[in-house]
Amino acid sequence: MESFSFSNCNLFKSTILGSSDEPMYTFHPAKNIVGMEKSSKLHIDKVKSSGEETDPEKESMATVEHHNFRSDVVKIWGKEMKPLHWHDKPRKLLFTSTLDGKEYEWSTENQGKTFKLGQKIIPGTSGTDVEWKEIAFFQWGGHNESSENSDRPHPQEATLYAHPEGLDMLDEIMPTFIYFLMVKTGESSRKQDSIALQLAVSPVAGPLGVGGLGVGAPIG
Repeated sequence: MESFSFSNCNLFKSTILGSSDEPMYTFHPAKNIVGMEKSSKLHIDKVKSSGEETDPEKESMATVEHHNFRSDVVKIWGKEMKPLHWHDKPRKLLFTSTLDGKEYEWSTENQGKTFKLGQKIIPGTSGTDVEWKEIAFFQWGGHNESSENSDRPHPQEATLYAHPEGLDMLDEIMPTFIYFLMVKTGESSRKQDSIALQLAVSPVAGPLGVGGLGVGAPIG
């Protein structure tokens, strides 16, 4: 299993480092559209060479666009990945690889602290029953408890892991991972905004017991 770390606590502005700390991919967001559109766009470059170079050669590999009012777009090496299927409760992203034509799924576990990428498997012995084989997974920083039967390590920082089967599709793992993260982060922000708005407009007893926000009442 290979591990990949992030150079920045803001993953959207980070360089992906291999197990030997060599740069492999870089994420850099474009200027996001604000207002009603509320779109986000992120570029991904693949590092072609590193070594001792202070400014390694990079090649534009992918773009990821997340929009509130129109379809999202994920392009890898100039080819749009579609269709992108989202399932709710729990939130899952399903996509078909442009490399091997197989179906994959990003999902969350461990109360959203872990993102897991599975490959769709239909064993011949189980008829039409669908199974998902873990190909890669991401864990947020901090100590994470794991079961005795799990071979997952205990990362102390945000780390993405890829099983041997996933190493040949890293160019797809990175864009779909950051897209999944982008949507999940956007959902969290909207929930926080909604809670703050509800607190701002709901009646709160002021210092004189009058409905409405009293002086110094907290918002959010």
